[in-house]
Amino acid sequence: MAVRVFVSYSRADLAFVDRLDQALRARDIEPMVDRTEIYAFEDWWNRIQALIARADTIVFVLSPDSVASQVCEREVAFSASLNKRLAPIVSRSCDEQHILRRLKSLNFIFFDVEKEFDDAVEAQRISASRR
Repeated sequence: MAVRVFVSYSRADLAFVDRLDQALRARDIEPMVDRTEIYAFEDWWNRIQALIARADTIVFVLSPDSVASQVCEREVAFSASLNKRLAPIVSRSCDEQHILRRLKSLNFIFFDVEKEFDDAVEAQRISASRR
């Protein structure tokens, strides 16, 4: 069975998340992204909670937009309430003072250098498989 990861992100990072989604799938990791896993007229927050509950790891895509997002903050808080493993990854540099305390203390994987994207995905794969 593939490792399942819920991806928490800002809509401003959708292009990055699309690329991450493809790269993770190629490495037998099942990303659960809210734009493909939530259906029309469905209660979106209940669905997000169900996806987080099913996930082995919660990947939080760090960017200036995601650290400012109240929805992303709710996703992190709910994940922490379930004792889910949080995996912060940096898609775009952001001011450290705005990063949630729960995420600040964790080691980040950096995707903000284009030429090192594949190496960062591989590090994420290895990290996600260590439950």
